[in-house]
Amino acid sequence: MFCRIPTKRILTSAITILLLAACSAPVTTPAPSPIVLPTAIPPAPTPTADPILGTGQLIKGYAAAWAAGDPDELLSFYAKDIKSYDATAYGLTFSYFTIDDVLHGDYVNGVFDVKINSFFVSEDGRFATAVGTFTQKNSTGKSVPLPFVELLEINEGKFVWIYDYYGGASSEALPIQELPASASQPASSNQVITDTKAIITEWETAYNAKDAQTFISFYSDRTKYTQVIVPQWRVFTKDTLLQDVTSRFNSEKFASRLDRFFVSADGHFVAVQGTYTDAKAFEIPMVILLELENGKIIEQYDYLVLE
Repeated sequence: MFCRIPTKRILTSAITILLLAACSAPVTTPAPSPIVLPTAIPPAPTPTADPILGTGQLIKGYAAAWAAGDPDELLSFYAKDIKSYDATAYGLTFSYFTIDDVLHGDYVNGVFDVKINSFFVSEDGRFATAVGTFTQKNSTGKSVPLPFVELLEINEGKFVWIYDYYGGASSEALPIQELPASASQPASSNQVITDTKAIITEWETAYNAKDAQTFISFYSDRTKYTQVIVPQWRVFTKDTLLQDVTSRFNSEKFASRLDRFFVSADGHFVAVQGTYTDAKAFEIPMVILLELENGKIIEQYDYLVLE
C-alpha cells in the first residue's frame, strides 16, 4: 500500500520512473544492495535487426507515451516479470502489478508527471540510460521538476529491469542533465568503445584503491562535476574535486565502491553503478553518468540519496 511521506522531498509514487510515496520507513533506513547490471548473459534480441536502433526506437516510444499521458501505452513497455528498483524510495523493488496500480491511480489523477528529455543506448543495445525530470507538487503546493535518471535493461522489446534515481533539493536551480542525440548512434570505430572501456576500468580501479592522484588524472582541466544528491546538490571543478576526493580517500571510514558500467553506442558516455557507504556504514546505491572527450572525463553527474 502506498502512503505519503511528510518530508521536504517531493517524492511519491514510484515505478520505474515513478516515485513511490515512501511508506513509513524511517529516513535512516539503509537501502539494500543495488540490483546489479547482469554480466555473462548473451545480448537479448530487440525488435529490429539492429539492436542499437531497436532500443533507441523503444526509448523514443516510451518517452512519447509519457508525454501523451497514456497509462495503457506506458504499461505495454514493461515485461510481466519486470523488477523496478527505486533507489530514492528506500531501495524498494516493485512489480508489474504495482506499476499498473500507480499508472492507473496516481499518474492518471495528476499526482506526478515524468518527462524524458534524452537518452543513450549501450553498444550492444541491451541497456539504455534515460534522463529527464520528475515533477510533483511539494508541501507548499508548488510544482518543481527534479532531475531524474533511469537505467533500463531490455529483453525482446520489453523492459525487464529498471533502476530509478531522483535527486536534488526543492529548488528551481536544479541541474537538469541533457544528452546529445549522437550518444545513441553507433561509433564510427569499435576502437572508441574499446578505449573508453579501458579508461573507465582504470578510473574505477583508482577510485576503489583510494588513489586520488591517479583518479583525478582521468579528468579534463575543464571538467564539470555535479552531485545531484538529496538533500542538496553541489558542482565541482577539477581542482575542488581533487580536494574533495583527497579528503574522502584519506578517511579510514571511506568504503564506497564503483562496481559496473556500460558504454554508450557512440563510445563517449558511460553509466556507472556503485555503492556509497556513509558514516553509519549504511550502503547506499548510486548512479554516475560520465561524458568523455579525447580520453578524458569532461562532465560527470552523480545521483545519490544521503537522507
